[in-house]
Amino acid sequence: FSVFAHPHSFLDMKNKVLIQQDKLEGFELSWMLDEITSAELIYEINSSKDKKQAMNKILRELDESAVSTHYFSELYNQQNEPIKFKAKPHNSSVEIQHNRIIYHFTLLLAEPKALKGQSFRFFTFEPSYYLAMTYEKASDVSSTEQNLCKVEMIEPTVNQSLRLYASKLDKNETHDMPAERGLSLGAQFAQKVSIVCQ
Repeated sequence: FSVFAHPHSFLDMKNKVLIQQDKLEGFELSWMLDEITSAELIYEINSSKDKKQAMNKILRELDESAVSTHYFSELYNQQNEPIKFKAKPHNSSVEIQHNRIIYHFTLLLAEPKALKGQSFRFFTFEPSYYLAMTYEKASDVSSTEQNLCKVEMIEPTVNQSLRLYASKLDKNETHDMPAERGLSLGAQFAQKVSIVCQ
């Protein structure tokens, strides 16, 4: 195991696709930080005089980090055009569960998109792949509406040489994203939330 091997940090995700009145509104996301990162933050909370204030500080930092990284997320329509999100996370909160910090927030689209006959692809990844952001199982992706659209999590197809971090790494790209976005290592390993509507 090399000190340069990626990833170094891990984040487990859950995602509920928000569909209302045949429109894609956004995504209700939960990000569970790994044990090491959680332990540092929980220590910070426990050693603070005002635990509530410490939790709020962590929530503010997570909100700011989410915004500054564009929520580590990208959404494309079937024409491969990126779709904008609202500038700020909605209804964000932090909780501690089984010694892990969980950050909950709703990522709303700048404007809801009509779904009929459309398809969308949603990715969440950290481009350098220093941080692995993954859904552990298919059921970690769900939807508020079952009939109009098929919503599923699709694993990336990653070849063995990429897994071994071959030297040609930066020449690979994923065809699910525009060329300039699909080049990063994180993009290669990004799971896809596919939304296909009738």
